[in-house]
Amino acid sequence: MAEQISDGRGLGNKAGVTSDGGIYIADFSNRYIQRIAYNAQGLAEYIGFAAPGTAEDTALWQIRKLTYANMRVTAVNFASGDANFDKKWSLKTEYTYT
Repeated sequence: MAEQISDGRGLGNKAGVTSDGGIYIADFSNRYIQRIAYNAQGLAEYIGFAAPGTAEDTALWQIRKLTYANMRVTAVNFASGDANFDKKWSLKTEYTYT
């Protein structure tokens, strides 16, 4: 039987027992909205993550840029070279990605 453990915002963990008697904990505390921007070839180029309700011009986004070779993703890099949630989605093309 699974038990819901909440943080008061509907987020939290779900604990339970597997069919072989093991215990699992599923972490649902990192629920984010996502934005995807496409390039001229129709490929996803930028992916942004933020808490629900975050405005696109607020510096609370984590932004990633996908690099392609032969239509396949070869790298995923972070804006300003870090995974911090301190970027603006509206400025995604102005960051350096490493």
